[in-house]
Amino acid sequence: MQETMKVVNQSFASILLITCFFPSSAFVEAKVLFYDNFNDGKIDEKYESKNHHVKWVEKGGVISQTNPTPGDHTYLVLAGDFKEPHTGLVGIHVDGWSDGDLARCGLEFRLDPGDASGYAFLIHHFD
Repeated sequence: MQETMKVVNQSFASILLITCFFPSSAFVEAKVLFYDNFNDGKIDEKYESKNHHVKWVEKGGVISQTNPTPGDHTYLVLAGDFKEPHTGLVGIHVDGWSDGDLARCGLEFRLDPGDASGYAFLIHHFD
């Protein structure tokens, strides 16, 4: 019994020492890098319109194109040099939709601006 107790105590002591000497690995630091709730009626300067230079409007907590056209691959990009890892929390509200294969909306995190590779969530082709 004392042999078992000694092994358990040594393991516990090791864990306790590691936790005391390396506490930073046990905690995660979080801070907000960018926030926009689209309620102030103006589009932040950090956004860039890409692919087609269309007009965007911010109204009632929603940001949208003023005159979208079918097949219009237009992006509103938040350019930032955010260090990894980072998390995005986004609400997507579809309030209008045009039918067709090119109708889509979504969110993408671009990890490499050179080749546009990244992670995407795409809403496409409602029936």
